Amino acid sequence: QPLGIKNTTGVGTGQDASTFSYAKALAFPVVAGGANAIRGNPGWVTNIAGASIGMQRQRFTSTDSPIWVGNLMDGELVGFRSMASEQLASGNIIFGSWDEVVIGEWGVLELSTDNGGTRFNQAQVGIRAMWMVDVLLRYPQSFVVGTNLS
Repeated sequence: QPLGIKNTTGVGTGQDASTFSYAKALAFPVVAGGANAIRGNPGWVTNIAGASIGMQRQRFTSTDSPIWVGNLMDGELVGFRSMASEQLASGNIIFGSWDEVVIGEWGVLELSTDNGGTRFNQAQVGIRAMWMVDVLLRYPQSFVVGTNLS
């Protein structure tokens, strides 16, 4: 079973994202950079609620410049590309070098239908998709995870 980025040994965890600010956002790439781990395609991911928090926070006092610049789905945070995905649990934000995620495919995507006839009376068709893959973080230090984003 893939562990996910949050549960992979070596990933920077415990980064404070509560009362998210520009200074706290800068701390994420500083952790990865301190490990000499900022590599190709670095950026951020959170969910829509997290992006909304970034768009509502001022970068500097008495300005209207937000921390998250752009739209809710695709923007920029402290100079790095950022995106929102509902695949990430609420309150989480991840900075990482996304080229360091390796996905190994062990076959083709297999689609099968339920030919047993058990769904015929309900006018349903059962379809199953099976895809055998492995996911690996080539350099876990390239990722920094923050929780309690607020």
